[in-house]
Amino acid sequence: MFKSISLTIISCFLILQTNAQNYDKIRNNVVLGRTEDAKKEFDKLLIKNPDIIKTKEGKYWQVQLQFDIRKDAKLKIVYPISDEKYKSDLDEYLILDDTLQIMKREKEEPLFDIYSTNFKSGVASFNDKKWGEASKYFQDAIKYSDLIFKNKLTPNSVNSFDTTSYIYAGYAAQNDKNIEVALKYYLVFLNKGIKVDENTIEIYKFCLLQFITDKNKESFFKYLPIAKKIFPDFDWQPFQSEYERLNYSLTDIENSYNDKIKEGTLTEKKSLEYAEIFTNAKDRDSTISESIVAEYTSKAIEAYTKAYNINNNSYLATFNIGALENNKLDKIQEIYSGNINKIREINQDKIVEKDPKKKAAITDERTKKANEIKKANDLVNLKIIEQALVIVNWFEKTFNIIKDMPTKTNKEKLIINKSVDNLSFLYEILRDKVRGKDVKLYDIYDAKVKQYDELHNKF
Repeated sequence: MFKSISLTIISCFLILQTNAQNYDKIRNNVVLGRTEDAKKEFDKLLIKNPDIIKTKEGKYWQVQLQFDIRKDAKLKIVYPISDEKYKSDLDEYLILDDTLQIMKREKEEPLFDIYSTNFKSGVASFNDKKWGEASKYFQDAIKYSDLIFKNKLTPNSVNSFDTTSYIYAGYAAQNDKNIEVALKYYLVFLNKGIKVDENTIEIYKFCLLQFITDKNKESFFKYLPIAKKIFPDFDWQPFQSEYERLNYSLTDIENSYNDKIKEGTLTEKKSLEYAEIFTNAKDRDSTISESIVAEYTSKAIEAYTKAYNINNNSYLATFNIGALENNKLDKIQEIYSGNINKIREINQDKIVEKDPKKKAAITDERTKKANEIKKANDLVNLKIIEQALVIVNWFEKTFNIIKDMPTKTNKEKLIINKSVDNLSFLYEILRDKVRGKDVKLYDIYDAKVKQYDELHNKF
C-alpha cells in the first residue's frame, strides 16, 4: 500500500517536472532569439494538451511568442497575428495572472508593448483631432500603465501613475464633449494632489468650473481646498464667487455675506461682489416684492460702503453708492412732482356750485387741502436737499479718486465722466432749491454747476 502511494507521488512529480522542462525549452529559445523554434516547441505542447492556454503560464508564453513574432519582419508575415487577437490574449493572461507572477519572472515586454501601441495610436488620433478615438486609445493605454505602476515595473518613476496618458485621455474626452470621462481622469490629479507642472492648474480649473455648472456643491467644496493647497499663489476666490453667483439663493448669499462679516474675512473684492448681487436681486429672483428689493438695495449700499472702508480708493464702491442713492432721489422727486400735480389739479378744478356760501365752503376746503399738500411737499423738499447732498458726497469722492490718475482705463474715464455730469445736475437741483432763500449757498452751488459743466466729457 505504501509502495503504491509513493509511486503515485513520484509519477505526479515527474509530470510536473516534464511540464517545467518543456517550458524551459521555450524559454531558452526565446532568450537565444530563436523565436520560430520557440513557437514550434509551444505548438508541440499545445497539441499534446490544448488546455495549457487556460493556465497562466501557458497563456503567458502564447502572448510572449506573439510579441516576438510581431516584431520580426519575416515571421509576422509567415505567422500573421492581428492586433485584436494579440490584445485579447494578453487581456486573458492578465485575468489568469492578476499579480503578474509569470510575467515578472520572465519578461514584461508584451505589457509594455500593448501600452506603447495604444499610447502612440492615441497621439496620432489626437494630432488628427479625432477626439473620441484618441480618448479610447489613451483609456486603453491607462488600463495597461496602471498595471505597470501597480506592480512597480517602473521603479524609478516619480509619480504613481502615467500622468501623460491621464492628461491626454481627459483632454481628448473634454474636446469630445464627454465630460464624464474627462472628469474621471482629471480627478485622479485632484484626489492625489498632483501637480505635474504649472499647466496642471488647468485641470483643477476645469473640474471646479464643471462642478459649478453641475451645481455639485459637495464636489466643489471638497476639491476647492485641494486646489488652494496645490496652487497657493493662484486666486481661487472668483471660482467660489461664481459658484455662489450661479447656485446660491439670495438668502444663501446674504447668509454668506453676514458670515464673512462675523468672521472678519470680508475683502474689498468680495464686498463688491456681494453688493452687485444685492443690487440686482430682482434679476436673481423675479418673485420678490418691491419692499424686499428696497431691503436688498440697502444691503448693497452697506456692502459697497464696507468695500470703501477697506479701500478708500475704491471708486467702484463710491460710484455705485452714488448711483443707488440717486435712484432713491428719483423716487423722492416723483413724490414731490406728484404733489405739485395734485395742487395744480385742485386749483384748475372749476367750482360749479352757484350758492355763494356753499361755493365759499368748497373753496376753503380746497385751499386747506392744497395747503396740507404744500406743507407735506416742504418736508419732501428738505428730503430732496438732504438726499442730493448725500449723493454729491459719493460722486465727488469718485471724481477725486480718479481725476489725478496719471493714466485712466476706458472704464475709469466712463465713470469719471458720468460722475461729472451727475454732479452738475445735482448741484443745479441744490442751487434751485435755495434760490431766493440763501444767497451764499446759491453762489456756492452755482459755482459748482459751472465747474462741472466745464468738465463735461473732458476725461
